[in-house]
Amino acid sequence: MKNILYAFRHGFRARVFWYITSIVIGISVFFTAVVIYQQEKLLKQDLINKGISVVRNLAHDSELGVFTESRDFLEPVIMQSVRYESNVLYAAIYNLNGKPLSVHTDVKGWTAGISEDIKRELGERNGPFWQKSVFDKDTIYDFWATVVASKEFKREEDMIFQDTKGDENNSTSNIKKPLVRQAYDEQAKRGKTIGMVQMGFSLKGINARIKEIIWTSVSITVLFLPAAFILTYVLSQRLAKPLLLLKNGVEGIEKGGWYERIDLNSRDEIGELASSFNRMVDAIKNRDEKVMRHVKELSALNLVTSAVNQSLDLKTILECAIKEVLKITGMEAGWVYLSSGDKGLFNITAYEGVDDKFVQSIDSLKPGEGIAGRVILSGKPIIADDITGDTRISRGEVWEEGFRAFASIPLKTREDAIGAMNITSRSVHPFTSDEIELLYSIGNEIGTAVENSMLYEKVKRQLEEIERGQEKLIRTARLASLGELAANVAHEVNNPLTGILGYTSLMRDDMPDTNPDKEKLNVIFNETMRIKNIVRNLLDFARQREPKMDKTCIVDVLKDTLNLVSHLAKVSNVQIVEEYIDNPPLVSVDVQQMKQVFLNLFNNAIYVMPKGGSMKVMVSKEAEWVNVSIHDSGGGIPKDIIHKIFDPFFTTKPQAKGTGLGLSISHGIVERHGGTIGVESEIDRGSIFTVKLPAVDETKGNAE
Repeated sequence: MKNILYAFRHGFRARVFWYITSIVIGISVFFTAVVIYQQEKLLKQDLINKGISVVRNLAHDSELGVFTESRDFLEPVIMQSVRYESNVLYAAIYNLNGKPLSVHTDVKGWTAGISEDIKRELGERNGPFWQKSVFDKDTIYDFWATVVASKEFKREEDMIFQDTKGDENNSTSNIKKPLVRQAYDEQAKRGKTIGMVQMGFSLKGINARIKEIIWTSVSITVLFLPAAFILTYVLSQRLAKPLLLLKNGVEGIEKGGWYERIDLNSRDEIGELASSFNRMVDAIKNRDEKVMRHVKELSALNLVTSAVNQSLDLKTILECAIKEVLKITGMEAGWVYLSSGDKGLFNITAYEGVDDKFVQSIDSLKPGEGIAGRVILSGKPIIADDITGDTRISRGEVWEEGFRAFASIPLKTREDAIGAMNITSRSVHPFTSDEIELLYSIGNEIGTAVENSMLYEKVKRQLEEIERGQEKLIRTARLASLGELAANVAHEVNNPLTGILGYTSLMRDDMPDTNPDKEKLNVIFNETMRIKNIVRNLLDFARQREPKMDKTCIVDVLKDTLNLVSHLAKVSNVQIVEEYIDNPPLVSVDVQQMKQVFLNLFNNAIYVMPKGGSMKVMVSKEAEWVNVSIHDSGGGIPKDIIHKIFDPFFTTKPQAKGTGLGLSISHGIVERHGGTIGVESEIDRGSIFTVKLPAVDETKGNAE
């Protein structure tokens, strides 16, 4: 009896029994704890999700009420939000200044209010958020959200006020906007956020639910333990001997490759388990090295793939790839050739472990030239454990640098090789077949990443070209419409102006100088002449006649035009500096139209320097273009309007001094000459207007 008790308490069966029992109890406790933890986590997360959703809906539903600060509107909104939520302790709606507009609370002693930290947090976040707080020893989840005047809200506002809208261009309309509409307009000027909402949720319901789950879990565990004890005892009796054998066999494998077979004459599941174990031991012996080798290869390939897929920037991709490949192979240096698009040449795009001087010496190659060139041409790698006796590799820069082990891997896409990656080391490195296969796979991965990067850059450039084309089409349509408008205005206005000027001139000539009304006639005559000039500018803008082209030196055109503004520059204390190249190429232009362009640019430059300054006129040659640059030392053009300066009727001058047509007309004239006009400007440092005109090819007799 004592032996039986001893065996039950200290024998292997006892250990199996108590081990399994402990495991069962531990697992039960663990899973009970996990269930409780997960349930608590899910309940809290559900509360958070529900709170975010409710506070977001409350913010959305209260837009109009917050905007109008209508408590009557907000009371049913806030009651609707908390009606079906049993855990809501309080809810409040505030205006933009933090003033409570509507409050609902079931908590004694709680008062609505918003701190500066909450306001700052709401301003920095893009959506609702929550925070944990404690009130009267009760943990509360406090949810906040901003009330934003959304696009839909604006459309609703437009519908509300559509009956009160008058024709904004009708000066005789006496209809006034309602007070709410005026407040809406004022709010639109300040920004989109118009208020805040707050809701507090209690955790008492969650805590009660957790207690129920705990009691239920404990009850199930207590009921399960007796059955587990019985089952564990039966299993311990059956598993004692085979488990001991399996334990010894596993320990042998664990200690480092001691593979021991299990001799167990049993035809049940335990016997099958022993047979499976023996087969597993045999398989492990045969596959251990192979598995470890493949794991290493896959890990290396994964590292390279992760590195090259972290960016679409080509240089970043290649630099990361080279570093990972060198780390994996233990090589010292590497560089990558990619096509430069210049006559089929390949250049080094990224490198590691070599200096700039070495890279410059091997930077350019053709397909078939050198090791990398042959690899690119054939699409097959070239591997050399030691280049000392390798006839495929000539004694060049790589040899002189002291490198011995060398591998050149093609970078392949789905179609062909787009480049090659060279890695090298100053010590001999025997490449295994697995390493070669790995390098080949890495080359394919890098090639795919490079192709993706190139496609990304190509799409990006195409999108930019499309945007520029759209802007040009919009501008062309606008200019065409304004040209038609200018022609109609000139036709309708020019004839009455001629009559007014004629009769005013006659009346002024017939009136003696002593008559006080003669000065008034002078004012009428001068202002009418100004209107006539505006009409003439409109006609010039609308008239799309072909320029009368003459071959001339642009410097002569500039000097003639400068004579027209020299007096104005002198009285404005503006110094004119001329800088021309010797023997500038001829240009084919309409001289009068180009004088009009330069005169407008000179007048604008002098105008922006009311306290004096310097205007520098330069002529230079760039390829097949003649460039004329006008530098001024004025205040510069702000970045937010610089893209508008060539638009018709856009001007920064006072109404009496500018029509907004000068630069637009100049832009049209230059474009009809096959040239371009652009501007660069920096605040407080002046602006540079550059007119580019095609130079005349005197050998062909026309402008290129």
